[in-house]
Amino acid sequence: MILQSVKEFLKPFLLKFKIFRIYQSLKRSYYKKTGLRRYVKRYKRLLNEVGSKGTKKRIVVVGHMYTEKKHSLYDIFSRIEEEAEGKVEFVTLDEIANNADHLWEKKFKRVRLPAFIYFDIHENTISLDCETVYENNGYIQNAVAYWMKKGFDEYSAKYYAALYKYAYEQMIQILQPDQVLIWNQFMASHMICDHVCKANGIPVEYIEYGVLPGTYACENLGQMGASYPARESEAFINLPVTEEQLQHADRVWAFLKASGLNRNKQNDDNVVSRIQSRMMKDRPIIIFAGNYDTDSGIVPYTEEAKAFHSPFFESSFDAMLYLAQLAERNQWNLIFKPHPLDIERIDVSRIPEHVIYVASGNLNDLIDYADVVVTIMSQTAYVSCIRETATVMLGYNQLRNKGCIYQPETKADIENELSKAIECGYTESQRTAFRKHIAQMCTYYLFDDNTDRELRYGQSVEAFGHYLLKE
Repeated sequence: MILQSVKEFLKPFLLKFKIFRIYQSLKRSYYKKTGLRRYVKRYKRLLNEVGSKGTKKRIVVVGHMYTEKKHSLYDIFSRIEEEAEGKVEFVTLDEIANNADHLWEKKFKRVRLPAFIYFDIHENTISLDCETVYENNGYIQNAVAYWMKKGFDEYSAKYYAALYKYAYEQMIQILQPDQVLIWNQFMASHMICDHVCKANGIPVEYIEYGVLPGTYACENLGQMGASYPARESEAFINLPVTEEQLQHADRVWAFLKASGLNRNKQNDDNVVSRIQSRMMKDRPIIIFAGNYDTDSGIVPYTEEAKAFHSPFFESSFDAMLYLAQLAERNQWNLIFKPHPLDIERIDVSRIPEHVIYVASGNLNDLIDYADVVVTIMSQTAYVSCIRETATVMLGYNQLRNKGCIYQPETKADIENELSKAIECGYTESQRTAFRKHIAQMCTYYLFDDNTDRELRYGQSVEAFGHYLLKE
């Protein structure tokens, strides 16, 4: 009786709730169908609110900038603006849709670029000649291949590519930037931004976290294997360093090893104890660290990707399968740790039984446990060099031809280089080369991220400003 009375009492509220849910569903459907047109209109309005530049040099920063990890970059750009005394201004073309972080917006002019790939595509949304844009531009074809690799259908990928091209052309036409900084050049939309800027005579710099934790890198040739230290490895390795700079490199090395400083927070999760029981006793231990392939320059897998990033393998998974064959033949223990952002794409059912799959775990502990670390071009190679573990690279990053790693010249040579690394370990000549490399990177290439820590290294904020202003 009481239950029936409660039901009768709640009935009108439940009816209102059901009607509200139906309304919300219809509203979401409407916004999905019309939202893209509205957001493009809003984007152009925001561009026009910022308007054309005045007498100051205008630098537009493109990327996911409104994140906690990049707060130090906000401080750096703020100081550069202040010390330039009215000569420069930064404008952010930001790709994060929410308002969670107002820090940048308080200081810099901001335009939010809609995340077009999250909107439904409809024929009548915005009229774009997608096929012509696709057929006439190789970089658009690469961007489409990238999005299709991530699971988008061909029509949607072509539409998104044409839409981003239009958006960046509008940015250049209205904001009239003197320079564009792109955070992570390998994203499909950033491939498009890069080419559109260069086609309009706008200089582009690529900015990312530096290879040594606690730094940023900013340069105009490219990132990873396309960077200046990798492309011009002979010239870079011959840059002079003083004894004082080498001694500072010793302090930097010791600090990084003792602190375990890493781009990503490492948990104390006893990962080694979890996998020890699966190890073959008295056999070498190899850990293969995967890359986030889609944002590492190998998607799509073009001739350029082979030349600058990964000469032997289309993906980290393909490399793991090849290493699995070598490990089985030689009775080596093989641990496979994918990049944290790639875990969802791993088909665990295809991993051979003798490969020990570690989805997550403290990277420093795993490296200390291993005899050899292998990667294609992951910055894990720097972590393993810092921790003095033999490192074999199957592709290229800034360590290319620096004498710090084992570096097979051909695919057939991988097994020999692994055997050599197991036998010889981290050699004295590699230690000497890495010490020099740290000194050169801190002196000529990396910029201090200006975060609070006990040891300063990398070029100063003032040097960063001079670099951007080409003074």
